[in-house]
Amino acid sequence: MKTLIVTASEIEAEPIKNYFSQSLYKSLGTQPNLYFLSDELGLCVTGVGKINSLINTQLVLEKYNVEQIVVLGIGGGPPSLKIGDVCIATSTLDGDIGYFFDNGERERLKFPVSSLTQETSHKLIEQFKKVAERTKFEEIPREIQDLNQEFQNTENQVSVLEGPIVTGDCFYHGSRLSKYTGNLIKEKFGAKHWLTDMESHALVSLANSKDIPILVVKAMSNYDQPFPSLINKDEDDSQSSEAEKRTESIRKSFKAGGLNYAINNSAKLVLSWLKEKT
Repeated sequence: MKTLIVTASEIEAEPIKNYFSQSLYKSLGTQPNLYFLSDELGLCVTGVGKINSLINTQLVLEKYNVEQIVVLGIGGGPPSLKIGDVCIATSTLDGDIGYFFDNGERERLKFPVSSLTQETSHKLIEQFKKVAERTKFEEIPREIQDLNQEFQNTENQVSVLEGPIVTGDCFYHGSRLSKYTGNLIKEKFGAKHWLTDMESHALVSLANSKDIPILVVKAMSNYDQPFPSLINKDEDDSQSSEAEKRTESIRKSFKAGGLNYAINNSAKLVLSWLKEKT
């Protein structure tokens, strides 16, 4: 097995499984769910979160001679991005290290950073950037465009960007948290854009420890803070908490198709890369 594709969930793996439906078969009796797409290509569905992704990918690496790893899936993002935009990770950060206080505030220690330092990983990034220029994504659906416009994002085409991914075992959501994260990202990387997810940092750290090239492609499925319309709508409602607004914002994104649209965009770029390789 030369290339291992990694996703957290079956729904994120679905576009890849559908494309290879004629040749796909599952390795029986294994944990995690491991699918063989061809003699040289595997697909591992690890389960959600840093621990699941690390342990279950490690199990595959122990059994097979994997030469490179490609991670795909979804993440949350700030208002500077649009639902559907695709991020090629240039580095990953562990966002869970720090303190939680009983008033809900959070103080982070220094971000542990895993950079894609190997020359081969940088070559993968350059390959994917070139493939992205030739990949035609579906226009952003009207329902999702309406949500993007709440944050003054009026473009109806998908953007493919480079930037860091912040990984944590919980959803990152809230305007203060988004601003705080953005300031740290800007200070450390000079970057305007980032995504948050629940697996990438663990996988990049694992790959680096084994000198295996890795590429992470995540697409934005939801914003990391409430929609302005929800805040304005409920500002006089004492029963509505900020947490409820955050949850409703994520539901609203997914109901509009943000989840499936982001999954398809992430998978489309990976499939375009695989097609050009063969």
